[in-house]
Amino acid sequence: MDQNVSLLEYLQPAVPFIPIHQQLLSAPATNNTIKLPEIGSLSAWTDFSLSTILQVYRPPLIAATVVASDMFPPNPQPVNSKAALVSRISEYISPLIRCALRCGFAKLATMPHPEKGTLTTISLDSGDKARRIGPSNPDLAYVTVNNIMGNKLNRAPGVVELSRTWHTGLSEGNEHQKTEYLRVLRELSRYMAQHHAQYGFILTNQELVVVRRNGGNDSRGLELSKPIMWYVGGDAENPKLTVLLALWYLGMLVSRE
Repeated sequence: MDQNVSLLEYLQPAVPFIPIHQQLLSAPATNNTIKLPEIGSLSAWTDFSLSTILQVYRPPLIAATVVASDMFPPNPQPVNSKAALVSRISEYISPLIRCALRCGFAKLATMPHPEKGTLTTISLDSGDKARRIGPSNPDLAYVTVNNIMGNKLNRAPGVVELSRTWHTGLSEGNEHQKTEYLRVLRELSRYMAQHHAQYGFILTNQELVVVRRNGGNDSRGLELSKPIMWYVGGDAENPKLTVLLALWYLGMLVSRE
């Protein structure tokens, strides 16, 4: 049943698990002719946190209301390829983030807030909605809402991966696993550099990692959030850093640029 809930409540549900089909389709061959940049140091982005989000945005998150209905299908069908996962994310998650961003920007325009009048309205969309730079597009894009399709920079490129092929645990694995872990980060770093983006993210069917380019002397260094798991959920009384809230906050961050 449809009901009005606070924006914070709207962003608290856990994202339902999307299973991976036992028999994966063959993955597209990696284009080894694309030179991926080396990256510098990797460090923890410690203030990408629930406390930081609520410190800055608690008033609009509480005051804004959204009409919420059944947000997710009860039993998401398995996917058997990266392309299928991108499609599921575009169907299940992106519309919720677009709605939440519209609601957040509208509320900020009507209430006293330090960022009132300083933000550019942003939306989450597919990677091809931003300008294509180089031989390929990232999978997802944060772009301005008045974007002429394909004509604007991607303010936070997003790379989608199956959890079977990439997850944060690979960073502690064997040499092959560590290489694959870094390969995806290098791919994301390339997209960020092409679009002059300070932020980016990696999204699998199990976790979200938000990335910020190091602003210090190590210009190639990246700061990584803790992995935000799809199964984490909360409510307005006991909020958690969910995938939905994190993606909404990323949109607010890139709207400041």
